[in-house]
Amino acid sequence: MEERTRSCLLQNRSALEQDIKTSYIMDHLISEEVLSLDDEQKVKSQATQKERAASLLSIILEKDNYAVISFYNALLNEGYKELAALLQDCLPIISTSTNKSSTVGLTAYVQTILCEGGVPQRPVVFVDRPEIVQSIRNALYKLEEYAGWITIYGMAGCGKSVLAAEALRNHRVITECFPGGVHWVAVGKQDRAGILVKLQNLCSRLNQGSHTYPSPPLNTEEARDRLRFLMARKYPRSLLVLDDVWDSWVLKCFDVQCRVLITSRDKNITEAVTGNNFPMSVQSGLSNDKGLEILARFVNSKVASLPKQAHSIVQECKVLPWKACHAEIPMKRTKRKCVVPHHNVDGTIDSFITALTILIHCSLAMPRQLTISELDTKKSAQGHKLGSPLIVSLIGALLREFPTRWNYYLNQLQNKQFKRIRKSSSYDYEALDEAMAVSIEVLKEDYKEYYKDLSILAKDVKVPTKVLCILWALETEEVEDILQVFVNKSLLFCDRNGNSFQYYLHDLQLDFLTEQNRKRLPDLHAKMVRQYQKTYKRQFPSPSDEDCMYWYSFLANHMAKANMDKELYLLMFSMDWIKAKTELMGPAQLINDFVEYRHILDEENSAVRENFQEFLSLKGHLLVQKPFPDIVQLGLCQPDSSEVYRQAKLQAVERAKKGAVYLEWMNRKTLQNLSRLVVRPHSDAVFHACFSCDGLKIASCGADKTLQIFKSGTGEKLLEVLAHDDEVLCCAFSPDDKFIATCSSDTKVKVWNVLTGQLFQTYHEHNEQVNHCRFSHSQHRILLATCSNDKFLKIWDLEGTSCRNTLFGHMDYVNHCSFSPDDQYLASCSNDGTVKLWNTSSANEWKCFDVNEQFRKPDEDDDDEEEEVLLKCCTWSSDGAQIMAAAKNIIFVFDVMTGDLIADLMTSSYSTIQSCDVSLTSPLLAVALSHNSVELWNLELRKRVADCSGHLSWVHCVQFSLDGSALLSSSDDQTVRLWDTNKVHSSSAVSLVQDMDAVFQEGEVTVLVSDNKKCLQLINGKTGDVMCQSEVQDSRIRCCCLDQHINLAAFGCGDGILKVGMKSVKNVLQNIGRKRQQFQHSLLIAIGLENGRVKVLELPSGKILKTLIGHTECVQRCQFTPDGMMLISSSDDATIRIWNWRTEECKVLEGHTEQVKNFKLLREPQLLSWSFDGTVKVWNYISGELLKNYDAHKGATVLSCDASSSGSEIASASADKSAKIWSLNSTLPLHVLTGHNACVRSCKFTWDNKSLATGDDNGEIRIWRVQDGSLLHICSEESENKDSKHGGWVTDLHFSLNSKMLVSTGGYIKSSLESKTNSRIKNKFQELKGNVLTHSGLQTPELRRMIQIPMDNTRQMNGMSWNHSLMLVVGYEYWRISADILH
Repeated sequence: MEERTRSCLLQNRSALEQDIKTSYIMDHLISEEVLSLDDEQKVKSQATQKERAASLLSIILEKDNYAVISFYNALLNEGYKELAALLQDCLPIISTSTNKSSTVGLTAYVQTILCEGGVPQRPVVFVDRPEIVQSIRNALYKLEEYAGWITIYGMAGCGKSVLAAEALRNHRVITECFPGGVHWVAVGKQDRAGILVKLQNLCSRLNQGSHTYPSPPLNTEEARDRLRFLMARKYPRSLLVLDDVWDSWVLKCFDVQCRVLITSRDKNITEAVTGNNFPMSVQSGLSNDKGLEILARFVNSKVASLPKQAHSIVQECKVLPWKACHAEIPMKRTKRKCVVPHHNVDGTIDSFITALTILIHCSLAMPRQLTISELDTKKSAQGHKLGSPLIVSLIGALLREFPTRWNYYLNQLQNKQFKRIRKSSSYDYEALDEAMAVSIEVLKEDYKEYYKDLSILAKDVKVPTKVLCILWALETEEVEDILQVFVNKSLLFCDRNGNSFQYYLHDLQLDFLTEQNRKRLPDLHAKMVRQYQKTYKRQFPSPSDEDCMYWYSFLANHMAKANMDKELYLLMFSMDWIKAKTELMGPAQLINDFVEYRHILDEENSAVRENFQEFLSLKGHLLVQKPFPDIVQLGLCQPDSSEVYRQAKLQAVERAKKGAVYLEWMNRKTLQNLSRLVVRPHSDAVFHACFSCDGLKIASCGADKTLQIFKSGTGEKLLEVLAHDDEVLCCAFSPDDKFIATCSSDTKVKVWNVLTGQLFQTYHEHNEQVNHCRFSHSQHRILLATCSNDKFLKIWDLEGTSCRNTLFGHMDYVNHCSFSPDDQYLASCSNDGTVKLWNTSSANEWKCFDVNEQFRKPDEDDDDEEEEVLLKCCTWSSDGAQIMAAAKNIIFVFDVMTGDLIADLMTSSYSTIQSCDVSLTSPLLAVALSHNSVELWNLELRKRVADCSGHLSWVHCVQFSLDGSALLSSSDDQTVRLWDTNKVHSSSAVSLVQDMDAVFQEGEVTVLVSDNKKCLQLINGKTGDVMCQSEVQDSRIRCCCLDQHINLAAFGCGDGILKVGMKSVKNVLQNIGRKRQQFQHSLLIAIGLENGRVKVLELPSGKILKTLIGHTECVQRCQFTPDGMMLISSSDDATIRIWNWRTEECKVLEGHTEQVKNFKLLREPQLLSWSFDGTVKVWNYISGELLKNYDAHKGATVLSCDASSSGSEIASASADKSAKIWSLNSTLPLHVLTGHNACVRSCKFTWDNKSLATGDDNGEIRIWRVQDGSLLHICSEESENKDSKHGGWVTDLHFSLNSKMLVSTGGYIKSSLESKTNSRIKNKFQELKGNVLTHSGLQTPELRRMIQIPMDNTRQMNGMSWNHSLMLVVGYEYWRISADILH
């Protein structure tokens, strides 16, 4: 050993002795032939952990350089990265040409890369197969320059996984071929939900340390897109290893054009994916010499020194791969559907799996037809027994512990006294059963019971130590000692995860235990559930608990298998469980649980299960957003009949008693449901649906490979065709409705007779999956266009049998194509980020729109890495003048002739657009989103006008009928939905705008609001009914107000005119308790107009009482004085006017040099105003005298001001990113509040004058102490990733009267609630520190200010509580606040 290496070991000896656990370190050293079994026994003989570590280090110090390198690698593999780092700089340099064991080419760098990538470590007992390993490496070199697939295939147990891992233990392979690293994923037999979890975990691992993707992907499509980006941008030239793949559809989920190595039993499994493929066969079986070598290594002896019984044991450990190996087996290749035991080597692999490079040749527990590759292997193996590493490993582990029992174990194998369990097996399991039975038999009685408890573990799942601590009610050290016994006997495997251990059984072991204890399984599952309940009681594990992922993944499964239906019902219908699991794992896994256990849950009440499943499908994507929203508030937005709403209401009431606040949507029932028909025509995901040209039929296709045609009115099935050999991705009716085309992952395009279902034409010229097909519109010249992953588009003439034109120019997959309305052009979009327009006659490219440019930052260099832009779909406007393309969450609208970007419509930032379509008869655009919903946008208004919610999973496609009256959508939830678009408001319909005021009295809400038709509406807040409406004004209404005391209301217009009017309250506003004075039967309304006028009018007659002319520019604000005698208005003309609206007398407050931003009434008769000129002024509005002039922000726009309730201080907020506190007695600021990184747009004092809240354009809210200007709290610091509560401007702030509650408005969508007026409200609750206990954000893009929350007049405020019956108007949705906030 080199002297510097020895010195480093001695220097760090104390730290090493203190921390390491020797048992697993020694397994590595033994596998590398560094330690002998005598050395192992010497270490184990020590009494304490520290003494064992000291003994191990002493042995290593006596050995050579290879021992240190092996010890260093063992530290890395077992998670001791900090300790390994202590030795890294002094590791000896060893020539890779030295032929020393199996460490050739394995450097510390490579070991670190493989460890971080999850590559399994080398087995404890490892039999080298250099020829096969080198063949795999030669194949890996073929991926050095280009992406592709390497398929290592062979029978179960032939060592595919271990050989793949061994091939990667080479410095040259890693540095030259995969400098981006290696990422190992143990796949196994999975359903779609399981694959999503695998993808989520992989994406999380690749995104570690980055906030690019703060929440997990919600479905496999989104996960695949994310994986594509991460592999291409963060880990270029890296290798993705998919271990033990069973189904070809799984590979499609990982098909992201990267370098992939897979292990599988099916040679042809990669036929369904694109790219180069390099298959490699692994020979099955080992010779007698290899079997003897395994036994020799277990007993630490040379082969020549083994007793004669060893040869007989190896012979008895051989099994036939097929029980009826000489029987004639038909050469028919079919896909396997049965559940098959398989290995999972995602981590530590010990002697049980790997004595013969992993498993036994026998693997299936059920008869099945064999794949071609297995039949090929069978031919060479017929008549010969093959060595079983599984059985040899079990016997070897027993002999290591009892070295004198050669005869005993030989007799046990020969006599086959153990009664076989798997009598239905097509393999000879007798020797395996004997070996397992003998291994268990030598255990102590209590250990036998512990081992039986492992029967309930799931396959391919590593269980944290803490789970077994809970199951057995033992301390961690006790459990690890028990499990170590099982590991030593090759009955269990162990892997290290950081500072903790994880344990798992091999499939065949689990099969053995399951069969042996089948009658006890329900009791064992029940024991697991009871022990969990005893530990966690009514709580759930937190993300910091090492066992949390296990319980969230398998607790429901344990309950179901324990027949604990009541417990399962309570768990699955718990809002707290849904919140906890969704925040950790996303909603997809939970939705799958509802589907999987529906037969149990529906026995109690199927409607409840449907309520929760629908809630998760529609709102689940919101629960993963950070900061996490309050699930109770989301639940309160559900229909009153929903069980989710009922539970949320109960929790809201209870939490309100403890100080929480919740909003209940009062006019929720005004929503209109657009759903017309729901059809479930398929047994799997529906990828596409389309209308016939006459609108009477609907066709759909999907993952079940079928084409379905049914009536659009009733859903009655007309035709069903098994259309393709793989998933059918798209279908389209011909313009004459005689034919329908389909395209598939099988690379074929087919045309069918609509009436008979007979195949009319098959086109097979694409080389990869065909993503989309579309017919031209004209019946005179019917053309069919298709696009494919082969980067080509093709145009077909139905009269011909071959392609008419091939269109090439895209550099990546072509996802969508569409003919222009006049059929002159064909549009296509691709993963290369471009939209291309082609001339259908010449097949030449006409125009190209590069959407990538829209995502490039202005300061981005050309050499910078570009963000990947995947275009999912494109569509034409009804007149063909515009083309729309979808990328991420944005619809880009381009002018076809000029190429200019006309508009970009941004949907939810947490979703991606999957499909879009434009109505030919209206300006409606339909958009399918990844969070299971469909949105309708008005292209003229550039606004979202409807939300079609109802799908329970990913929406793949949307398409309008030709007359535009209906919309189709298809989804992964196996349904096709038909929506009535006639119910959607047209651009000419009346819609409300943001100018509004409201009155709250005695439980009633009255809202005054203007609409887009220049009218004023008076609305009942509870019912949403319009009580009256004014006549059309001559200019746009820019502001309006209601007097809170004498039934006065004012509105200002853009023409500078302020108007005031009255409305009868006898029948409309009954019992609202207002002071009526002389207006006992009418209501006066004031409006400010865009043309500068102010009008006073009477409702319902609409009579204009006064028109106040004076302002020369738009009126921005109007307000009655408290006595109702005066009306105040401010304008862009930089003036404020005080009107006696009866006499039209007016005082003009002049002094501001730019437009007045706003004003606020202080103590009578003071008026506070602020302006874009950077000044703040205090006036006597009765006399018109200027009392104070503050040059507040040196010319920077003052965006907001507030005054303390005492009237002694005022605050200003400015575009200069600061806020200031002023005294009315001085023109110098008391405190300058800095720290915001954006314009400070709002500010508000608490009612006790102790604190001030400020909000900026980044969405950040800060709380300050008024007394000294110190910072008390930053709201955004609550979130884990420092996200703000509002993703945009904080436009307004208000405190409750007890100064304990803060309500804020902003421009970012936190949850989506849709009213009939199509405005949006967003809500979020967050605990604050310091003086403010709770913060509730109510956000809507349209809202610029909030209505002050008044107290119910029937109950007096005593300074200690906030009345529970308060109401609030935000946007045009009306909410009742349930709260009882106490000090």
